[in-house]
Amino acid sequence: MKQLSSVYKRRLRQAQGELENLALKAHLALERKPLSQLPPCVNDLVIDWYARHAPDFWRRVAGNPLVLEARRKLESGMDRSLAGGQPQLLFSNI
Repeated sequence: MKQLSSVYKRRLRQAQGELENLALKAHLALERKPLSQLPPCVNDLVIDWYARHAPDFWRRVAGNPLVLEARRKLESGMDRSLAGGQPQLLFSNI
């Protein structure tokens, strides 16, 4: 049973990562917004992406129902008061 729980949690994290990647791709590549306009936390980025790209979201849910649970988890989210300030570049290979 513990192994099943581990698999579920891993798949849920993967679905959440899929949403985060889609939201970041939309922000940077599709909408061509700069990094400085990223929200202070990834939860806000995904929620904003969902609000603007709902058909894309529901197509993802059709392919992987855990995407819906990942969105719920992001919406219930973390304490946003800890996410103050602008995003910082942590690594650059340039």
